[in-house]
Amino acid sequence: MDEREARMGWAMVAEPADAMAHLLTEKLGVIEAWAWLKTESSAVPVTGREGKEIASRLPAWRARLASCKVDALLPKWLRAGHRFLIPSDLNWPLDTDSLEAVPFGLWFIGNEKVLEALPGSVALVGARAATRYGEQVATQLAYELSQKDVVTISGGAYGIDAAAHRGALAGGGSTLSVQAGGLDRLYPQLNAQMFSQIQQEGGILSQIGPGGASF
Repeated sequence: MDEREARMGWAMVAEPADAMAHLLTEKLGVIEAWAWLKTESSAVPVTGREGKEIASRLPAWRARLASCKVDALLPKWLRAGHRFLIPSDLNWPLDTDSLEAVPFGLWFIGNEKVLEALPGSVALVGARAATRYGEQVATQLAYELSQKDVVTISGGAYGIDAAAHRGALAGGGSTLSVQAGGLDRLYPQLNAQMFSQIQQEGGILSQIGPGGASF
């Protein structure tokens, strides 16, 4: 077992903001914590109040562990040409390190060059039910940013998100879509053609593993 496999496991079984999962992996190390979770032991390797809270989370973690088949997922994911990024990777988005709960890892599909260009990127997000004027402004802003080789980051929803991606792509630039669910269930499905283009010119990123919905 290596760190990538262990982090992928925790990313599959724990919610992104699960404080107890992060505390356990910090105390034991992510590999040892994952090895313990895969045993059937009910003896929590942390004492006191924190140990009791970890024990309360254990049934949910092990229930997800039983259903997600993590051991087979990593090689399958990598064979498909995708990436599972961890904090030690050179292309890890450094801005995520300022989050209260740093992700165990990030699922990525697309052109890895967009990851190298993330420093200095700009996020353009807004309402789904945007006005036509709002969409026009988002498209124009992203287009102009692309002319300066600035990556646009947005979600994947209708409205401002989609308008920003369209503008960046129209300008020949790169764009990154951050999804709330698993990358095998890109949402909304009606934006499938746009997502396909984003994968070619940029990338799509998520904290949630394949088959997963947003927590």
